Amino acid sequence: MKDSLFQVTKMYWLNKKWDFIASASDMAAEQGQILVIATAAVGGFTLLVILTLFFLITGRCQWYIKAKMKSEEKRRNHLQNGHLRFPGIKTYIDPDTYEDPSLAVHEFAKEIDPSRIRIERVIGAGEFGEVCSGRLKTPGKREIPVAIKTLKGGHMDRQRRDFLREASIMGQFDHPNIIRLEGVVTKRSFPAIGVEAFCPSFLRAGFLNSIQAPHPVPGGGSLPPRIPAGRPVMIVVEYMENGSLDSFLRKHDGHFTVIQLVGMLRGIASGMKYLSDMGYVHRDLAARNILVNSNLVCKVSDFGLSRVLEDDPEAAYTTTDLFQVLTLSLCYSP
Repeated sequence: MKDSLFQVTKMYWLNKKWDFIASASDMAAEQGQILVIATAAVGGFTLLVILTLFFLITGRCQWYIKAKMKSEEKRRNHLQNGHLRFPGIKTYIDPDTYEDPSLAVHEFAKEIDPSRIRIERVIGAGEFGEVCSGRLKTPGKREIPVAIKTLKGGHMDRQRRDFLREASIMGQFDHPNIIRLEGVVTKRSFPAIGVEAFCPSFLRAGFLNSIQAPHPVPGGGSLPPRIPAGRPVMIVVEYMENGSLDSFLRKHDGHFTVIQLVGMLRGIASGMKYLSDMGYVHRDLAARNILVNSNLVCKVSDFGLSRVLEDDPEAAYTTTDLFQVLTLSLCYSP
């Protein structure tokens, strides 16, 4: 009886031991599987990170190479006519350095179709011809007031270059206190039209020196003069309603407050600082060359005598009358 009980007990504990060993073996197998899965996951993640870094680095290298190529191409393009333009820094380029001055005009000024221009009246005269007021039809079909500088008929090539040089200069500037260039007319021809549709007094001044005289018609009377097709040269700028500062202040002497006059001075100073930052000096800063719009905003104009900063550091500049006019206005302001 004791032997059989001993045998049963022995078998029981042997079975328990075997179950424990089997359980331990199963746990070890499970842990091994988990370890394999974890190792594979870490390896896969590491591989993904490596591939991501690889693509990022190679992509950045390709972007850098392309950017460098573009930068080099821009640098070569900026090295035109002996000038180096630094990216993000706008500097003045002297039109006289171009072998062909017309290239400077086409680079800095927009060509305007003369059919978009309607000249209304003569408002002054300049060194090269008359100045007219008129309207310019914009691409959006809206008309804006403009001033049109014209070149006298029978001009020489040198006069034409000097005339368009000012447009090449103005076209490089973009500032609220610098007169804005709308464009030029150099390529297109006006169709033959009646004088009254263009600008009568302007034509009499000799814009086109081949005007046909009035001629009689059957039944009495005569046809108006007509302009044969010709190629005008014009500079179109924004229209400044109040004209030059000197005549405007003298006409309205004592009508402005100190705040208004100081505002005008600040505008002129802002425009001149902009020109200085561009590396450009205005040789004829005078009240007659400051234009005033309807909002009393003063804008620097007349760049025909201006030059690059480095050209002639000993040149004399005309500034006395500007400060005399403004100082007197400040003294007598209410």
